[in-house]
Amino acid sequence: MDNKVLVVYYSLEGNTKLIAEAIAKESAAEILRLKPVKEIPSRGFFKYFIGGMKAMFKVKCALQSYAVDPSQYDTIFIGTPVWASRTVPALRTFLARHKLNGKKIAAFCTYMGNEGKSLKNILKLTQNSTHISKKGFKMLPDIKSQSIEHAVKWASSLKDEL
Repeated sequence: MDNKVLVVYYSLEGNTKLIAEAIAKESAAEILRLKPVKEIPSRGFFKYFIGGMKAMFKVKCALQSYAVDPSQYDTIFIGTPVWASRTVPALRTFLARHKLNGKKIAAFCTYMGNEGKSLKNILKLTQNSTHISKKGFKMLPDIKSQSIEHAVKWASSLKDEL
């Protein structure tokens, strides 16, 4: 694989992190975890209310600085948890900051219910890129390890396109 590959993701509770790390390992990719300056609560009702509201209204957020320059990569995996059927604010901020024109994009999401519009959101926000694949991973506790295995298989199946 001659191309440089990056996995960019946001994870509040660790599910998207598990999938991102599995993809990065299988793809020999570097990894960038997006971290908001101010995180939403990770427990209780407000997690769903605040997170869902921000996702529904397409809010962006300030991100902690990172040293990775996405323009230096040929292929970028983009991962998000699903909040209110949508992409999270941290990813919206990243994609507004980095247009990723001409990059190969593989989008993924993690969810408990369904993937909603999250993958369509990523593809719309990267419309000047080449979309090579998209995949959702259900992260219920009893099937989490199977979802990680599916992520490895998915990343492996894309090696020729990277």
